[in-house]
Amino acid sequence: MPQGQPGTGFRPLNDTMKIIVLGSAAGGGFPQWNCNCRNCAGVRSGTLAATARTQSSIAVSGDGKDWVLINASPDILAQIRASRRCSRRGQSAIPASPP
Repeated sequence: MPQGQPGTGFRPLNDTMKIIVLGSAAGGGFPQWNCNCRNCAGVRSGTLAATARTQSSIAVSGDGKDWVLINASPDILAQIRASRRCSRRGQSAIPASPP
């Protein structure tokens, strides 16, 4: 049965899923920390007109308030801070770890 049909037990919350691309580079980001190829070296020295990128990761939400992180990497804190939509009232949407 198609989703949303009576008797399936599935009720969509809304018609829109929100996806935010938090990072789009390979593991380690771009430039790679351990690479000195022409592209990575050029970004570091400022001679290549390219934007540094963090590791691939996305945030998904069905309501725009609560988010699920997919492929969280060591870059996740910087990625959340850089995305206004992944925070609540200027605070991180992810609670701090208990002491």
